[in-house]
Amino acid sequence: MIGVVGPEDSIALIRSVAESNPDFESILFRAYQKPDDAVRVAREVEKSCKVILFSGRLPYALALKDPNVWTAELRFVPHTASDLYRALTYILRENSGEFVNFSLDVLSKELVAELCQEIGMPDVKHIWPFDSVPDNEIPSTEELIDFHVKAWQSGDVALCVTCLGAVHEALDGLGIPSRRVEHSRGSVRDALERARLVSDLRTNQATGIAVAIIQTPPTGNKATERYQLEIQDLRRREIALKVARQLRGQVAGVTSETITVTTSRGVVETVFERIRSAQRSALDMDELPEGTRVGFGINMTVESAEKNAQTALDISKNRQMFVAVLSDGSTWTGEAGEDLWTRDSNLAFRELSELLGVGPLAFSRLLSALRKLDHKSLTARQLGDAYGIEARSARRLLNSLARAGFAAEKGKEASRGVGRPQTVFEVHLTSMVAASEK
Repeated sequence: MIGVVGPEDSIALIRSVAESNPDFESILFRAYQKPDDAVRVAREVEKSCKVILFSGRLPYALALKDPNVWTAELRFVPHTASDLYRALTYILRENSGEFVNFSLDVLSKELVAELCQEIGMPDVKHIWPFDSVPDNEIPSTEELIDFHVKAWQSGDVALCVTCLGAVHEALDGLGIPSRRVEHSRGSVRDALERARLVSDLRTNQATGIAVAIIQTPPTGNKATERYQLEIQDLRRREIALKVARQLRGQVAGVTSETITVTTSRGVVETVFERIRSAQRSALDMDELPEGTRVGFGINMTVESAEKNAQTALDISKNRQMFVAVLSDGSTWTGEAGEDLWTRDSNLAFRELSELLGVGPLAFSRLLSALRKLDHKSLTARQLGDAYGIEARSARRLLNSLARAGFAAEKGKEASRGVGRPQTVFEVHLTSMVAASEK
């Protein structure tokens, strides 16, 4: 299910778009009175929804700032260039085709600058820029109202333009001319479609494939005789069958060092939930040789789950505990009392996120987005769509990765429609993951 959170007028628009398309079903709508209430309202619907769609970037950013981990995927309906174009069209029509100076809030400064250049409009001097990168300072409703009031009182602007309904309403109450940048139905439809795809992906992930790799220490005495080798092989296969039975799975492979078992995500969740509550695990380590390590991987295919299991096994070298790597790159570790949904945030992980200028949670989301893309050939627009930010912010993030040695420019790609060619990057995802796990 998708939860939609926003002010009443935005909820009405999104509901109208959803009801006109049979693909958009199972949507839970919740309205708030002011943006500061967005996180509280979203928390109320979180347990019922796999995805929460905010009506704007500011309440979305407030949610990302919340210190408690979200189990739902967070998305927002962006105010696009076409939405701003439409607002400017109304302004021009109301002013006999003449440009007027106005103040503007919570849009990308670069987006506004490009738009002004494209249509020959004077630069917007009074602007409170805001992007969806979660580490940016988030303005309050009162601060935005005060910003517009001061711009109006200065005599520099004839109109205040805002993306927030609460700000628009407050300015109208003060008798200050204002216009709201509203979402187009197309913007809402695109956001709902992306949220639906993410919800479907989360549903599939919930019933995803899990692989366990059990690595046993090498035996001190290496058998050389045929019958001794066969006896050792039979013993390992017996152990493999016991492990498979405990994990309610199937043996996928047995070598001299590892046993691979396929099972389900639900079984792995049970293993870690029992560890978290200090109960005996379903996987009985007492029956395995001392020094055995276990790595779990969860993903959509056996091959990708096995890769995650191998990564988990590598992580467990330094921790001597169960580790699971999920499809979005987050990890579970076998520590009693640990919150199952807490993402791994070791020192190297935090240091790398700081190097890129984002917080640990934002960096975790970045890794998740890159895993969904062809990270060997991607543009800022593609990364922005997957990560939930404007293309300009994604371009800055890619440039930061390049400066840190984790990305490189490959060339240019012709832009769809009108626009400049897009720079194509190759991101060294394996190196990033390795650096974050040191």
